[in-house]
Amino acid sequence: MKIKLIVCFLSFFYLSVYSQCVSVEMSIDWKNSSKVYKDSFGTQCIPFLKVTYRNNTQDSIYFLKPIRNDGSINFLSPTIDNKKFNKQKIPDYLNCKFQVLLFNNPYSNWSCGIISDSLIHNDSIEREKINDEMFDTYKYIWNISKIDEVESRNTKLSFDFNSKDINENGISTKLREQFCFLKPDEIEVVEFSLIGFWLFKGVYTFTISTTTLFNFVYTDPNWSSSLNKWIFDKTQLPNKVSKYKLYCGEVCTNSIILSINK
Repeated sequence: MKIKLIVCFLSFFYLSVYSQCVSVEMSIDWKNSSKVYKDSFGTQCIPFLKVTYRNNTQDSIYFLKPIRNDGSINFLSPTIDNKKFNKQKIPDYLNCKFQVLLFNNPYSNWSCGIISDSLIHNDSIEREKINDEMFDTYKYIWNISKIDEVESRNTKLSFDFNSKDINENGISTKLREQFCFLKPDEIEVVEFSLIGFWLFKGVYTFTISTTTLFNFVYTDPNWSSSLNKWIFDKTQLPNKVSKYKLYCGEVCTNSIILSINK
């Protein structure tokens, strides 16, 4: 009888805590591929990273999306001497395991980095050549101007939020896609094509780097020659945008594994 009472209490406590949280839930969906993928690689189905933002609170809230951009996977900018994508020599990582760190940060352009599963995520991310290979692969496949824009923005370290836009009007219009607006019990779902991972094969664990939602963003970058680094301002987000309250703090989330062994 004691065991049953403890289990019931713990279950009730868990449900009470969960009901007051915001969650970022990741899963993998397989879908019919576009004509571009079929013509180029002969594949009928490809994996997508599905991200669900869920408001389990009783308030209408808004927050900076932990995973965001134009629907692509935005990798670390390639090295200066990176090679062009070669369709005939696609990298093969069949027997390799990687961590894919989704960098939740208060900069305007979200990015991610791939590192070997055995490495601690520090500066080693920059040395993993798979990041350059993956970047070039997506650039080749999509062949659209937005990718060039992403590359250009990466060269500026993506510190390109403008403080003039960090207000109710700017966030609800110009920057709306960077933020999530949810009423109680509402969800928003976004998807990212994982065609590059499908082509490279291997095992990939997708993890958000930090589970904290920020109440500020970095704005107005300036390069300091004397300090040899970017200097930027820290701009607070407004407490409310229309009827939506700013939500910051911890979120519930998960990791997800994609294993391609074809």
